[in-house]
Amino acid sequence: MCDKGLLEIDPTFCKLEYCITISRELQDKLLGGIKDLVGEEVVFETPLPGNTPQENYSENGIDIILKNKVKSKSGKFEYDVHVCRFYLKELPGCCGILVSYNMIVFNQFRNKGIASFLQVIKEDIAKENRFSTLMCTTIKTNELENSLLEKTGWSRINMFNNARTSHDVIIWTKNI
Repeated sequence: MCDKGLLEIDPTFCKLEYCITISRELQDKLLGGIKDLVGEEVVFETPLPGNTPQENYSENGIDIILKNKVKSKSGKFEYDVHVCRFYLKELPGCCGILVSYNMIVFNQFRNKGIASFLQVIKEDIAKENRFSTLMCTTIKTNELENSLLEKTGWSRINMFNNARTSHDVIIWTKNI
């Protein structure tokens, strides 16, 4: 979905821009669900130090990686394997709408139910933070994402041609 956002994580809660919090229970549900779907231990990519939300600032969204690093083919170095990522942000000027964007499930983890599970998590986050509606945009040609949104109960509310990219863009919402 189309932009970058701000996410803050510490060991007891996540806080996204505009005071969107994620309880420890919901973090555990997120990590546990992804672990069950991929069959391996996963963690947030960058848990940040600090005891208060004000001390935690990051340019990252919620980014899930495998806990165990993977060795390169040469065996000379290890690297993180990213599983999925998403961003959430309150719509500026409207405290009732939570905008979802830049959700991705990385190639090797597709077709395991992760994207559908992330839709449930985003709804849980919206409910926990007392939002009334989720909103996102997709490119009309992105058949996989459009199908997922339709399957998980989102409604198309409008379509327009983005003059900056020439893409046909669909605006989706889901009432919580």
